[in-house]
Amino acid sequence: MSFDIVELPVCGYRQVARHTPEGARAVCREAILGKGKAVIDLAYPENRPITVETKTTLFNNGLRDGEIRLLLHSRIEVPVPRAAIARIGLRPAPPRNPGWIATVDVPRIGDGHGTLLEFALALGRRFSDDAGRSHSFVSARCPDGKFELEMSKAVFKNEANTPAVPSTTILKARLLVPCKRGR
Repeated sequence: MSFDIVELPVCGYRQVARHTPEGARAVCREAILGKGKAVIDLAYPENRPITVETKTTLFNNGLRDGEIRLLLHSRIEVPVPRAAIARIGLRPAPPRNPGWIATVDVPRIGDGHGTLLEFALALGRRFSDDAGRSHSFVSARCPDGKFELEMSKAVFKNEANTPAVPSTTILKARLLVPCKRGR
């Protein structure tokens, strides 16, 4: 798997932070790498839980110190309209363990009362460089009809400070995605 943002326009945090999903997409249209949706449960103590669906957009935030920087923008309208922007960093893993390391700084949703229930993101940005060569933000080969992703470890903090829940949770995952053979 490889990532390519060569010559793609960059979108900054402040450019999208005050906008709705449609507004952010209009302001940084050329920096869009993917679109999707998120479903969030907001469980404030004084109310019944509210389920909210929001559009999400992945923007190119540039390359700094060898790290690809991305912004994942969404906006929650209740109880107060506010953008929720996750900052993502992608960097190559050490040579002994090939792959990529992703660091995601997920904002507190609904002041810590929000829970992500569902998330979907479609990547598919194709673009041309100045020489007319075609590029894609993400490229991968599919020799055997399945694309395999493995997340060896994800650490989550207990930011809600829920009693009897450890301060970190470790998740191990494996994901198989069908793909077209030979591509």
